[in-house]
Formats: sequence, structure tokens, C-alpha cells
Amino acid sequence: MSEDVRVWPRVELRGVDLDPMMTELLGEKRASKVRFAYGSVPAWVLTRYEDVRSVTSDARFSRAAAWHVDSTRITELRAPIKGDMTYQDGAAHARVRRQMAKAFTPARTEALALAAERVCETLVDSLLRQGPPADLVDDLASPFALETAWGMVGVPAADREGPLRDCFETVFSSGADPQRVHDAQEALRRLFQGLVSAARGRGAAGGSGEDLITVLTEPAGGLSDEEIVANAYKSMQSAWRGIRNHSANLLYVLLTHPAETAWLRAHPEAWPAAVDELVRFVPRLAGCGVERIATEDVDIAGVTVRRGEPVYVSYASANRDERAFPDPHRLDLRRAGNPHLAYGHGPHRCPASSIAHRELGTLVGAFVSRLPTARPAVPEDRLEWRTTDILRGPRHLPVTW
Repeated sequence: MSEDVRVWPRVELRGVDLDPMMTELLGEKRASKVRFAYGSVPAWVLTRYEDVRSVTSDARFSRAAAWHVDSTRITELRAPIKGDMTYQDGAAHARVRRQMAKAFTPARTEALALAAERVCETLVDSLLRQGPPADLVDDLASPFALETAWGMVGVPAADREGPLRDCFETVFSSGADPQRVHDAQEALRRLFQGLVSAARGRGAAGGSGEDLITVLTEPAGGLSDEEIVANAYKSMQSAWRGIRNHSANLLYVLLTHPAETAWLRAHPEAWPAAVDELVRFVPRLAGCGVERIATEDVDIAGVTVRRGEPVYVSYASANRDERAFPDPHRLDLRRAGNPHLAYGHGPHRCPASSIAHRELGTLVGAFVSRLPTARPAVPEDRLEWRTTDILRGPRHLPVTW
């Protein structure tokens, strides 16, 4: 018996509600097959918390096999780069991840977090000096994410502007022309190859460092230039655009939930739990991220996923599943026990989740404590959102105080 395939329409997502289709699927008893705007092979979408945890920790669902399937997707051009551990499984994935982990040890995470605090303090100082109005994206979230990403990945000051920034914006816009995306990917590959070659040269001359590119080029790690370029590139994208958009979303939520924000200001000891709740509550992506391919028939979510079929999971919907979180569509900064999946689950959980969480917490803490009277400078319906991007978020967030 063949399954019905539902069309998932691309809608202009504003605010932090779930995609309407995702909300619909979350309320159903069994998984559904869907078709996005691009790709020839329909995919299953799993939305419930326990199903998402199950698939993402099950070796029968392969990321590596996704290279060979034209899975349905929200973007016309697929963006994987050879060597990216996002599209690896098992031992191959673990080999790269072990070396990546050396750049995110507890000591290194603490050093990066302290650097992020200094960046944030400088930016907020500048905001207060210039006075209102201000744009919390252009004046805070974006420069904060960019400056911390440069340092984490190891991009020299001379390479930090112009083409690099423009190329990343092109690659991760779902509305960009495919040829422009291809050209931007090639430009980024060449730029990162130059950074890798320079790091190898410093290492051969006895130099050392703790940034990601330097750590990945350590001879003991045995990684190829191709692997280092791919994973440094992906890390830069996540550290810059991911933190920029996600922190902008968190600031938007704080601005539009003044009672919760006031409570948090009065209870600074609650900040760690509050950041957990904020990242649970806010959906990061349009769509569902990276697909997996079933390597054998698997019964799950009331259906049988056949060998070779693509499967998407939605961390955003899992974080809004009432079976895991009471009253899941309500922001509750007092929420206790918050096993959210904001940074993923299983072997592919974000390797930099500790520093990402610290950075988001730094920005939230600075906003709440140092801009206590900040309020929206324009009506909410006049905010402009990144409706053509894979990563959701406001383009601008005008405030006054």
C-alpha cells in the first residue's frame, strides 16, 4: 500500500511560532511523508520528542547515505561539502569529531566564554554611549556572533570582511540563485584552504594555537585538508550565522514577553534555566535540517520506513511536544527539568554546544541586566524577518530606552 505524500508549502515565517505544517504533523498519531519545493524523493518527517531521539541515536539511519539520494528539500541546490562530518557516520564521523572536541575542551570553552563576555561588554558599552534608538541585530547580535566566530575558528583579522561575509550570506539563503551559491561555495573553499595551509605552515615551524583550524591541522589528528576545510567552514557558518540569528530570536522573545523578562531581571540566579527555556522555545530552522536515509526497514512513529527512504526529524517540534513538556507552547522561564533538543541529539549533537550555550547566555544576561528599560521601537507587525533563509530570525530589531 503506498502512502499519501503531503506537500509542505514554504511560508514566510515570522516570530517564533512553529511552521503551521509542523504544528499539524505534531498533532497526528503517525508520521507523514512530505514533499518540499525541491528534490525528487519524498521524505518521512518525524516530529514527536521520543521519535526524534530514537532516530537520531539509531545507526540504521544514515547521514552518509544522504549524499546519494535526491531527497526532497527546501533549497534548490544542496550545500554539503565533501569531508563535512555532518554527512558521515560511525568510525569516519567519530574520527573527525574526536579531533574537533580538542578545540572545545572545558578549559578552551571557558577561555572562549570569557572572550565572548569581553566582546559583549564592549558592544553594550558602545550602545549605551550612542544612546537610543538602536538595532539589536546590527548593533549587538550580528557583531557579537561574528567577532566570537572569528576567534573560535581562527580567521585572521585581514580575512574577516568583504568576500567572506558576502559568500556565507549567499550560500545559506534558500532564495539565492544556484549558480551564485556554487560560486560562493568555491570562493569559501579557496579561502579556507588558504587558512589551513597557513596553519600547517605555522605548525611545521613549531607554532601552536587553540583555535579550531590550528587544532584540526595537528598531525596527530590525521585529518586531510579536505576534511579540515569542510568542518572549519561548517563551524564558521554555525558560529556566526547560527548565533546571530538565534540570539536575535532570543532578544525578540525577551522584548515581547516583558513580564517574563522583568521576572528574570529580578532573579539573576535563574539565568541558566532561563536560557535553557529560551532555546527550547525558539525554533531555529525553516524546514527540518539534514535528512537521514534508512539502511533497512524500520518501524517507527506508526509507520514502516523502508530501506532507502529519507527521514527528517524536527528538533523544533520535539521541543514543543506536550508529551515531553507541559504546556509546551508557553514560554516559562521558571520551567524545571528541561531536557530540550535545541543542540541536537545522538552522535551528531552539536560539538560546540557548550560554548554556543554560554554565548547565548552571555548576550541574554547583558541585555536583561544592562538594558533594563529597552523596549521595541516599532510595532511588531513592522519587523522584517529572514523569510528566505534556512535560519530563522529578525533582520532588524529596533529598540529604544
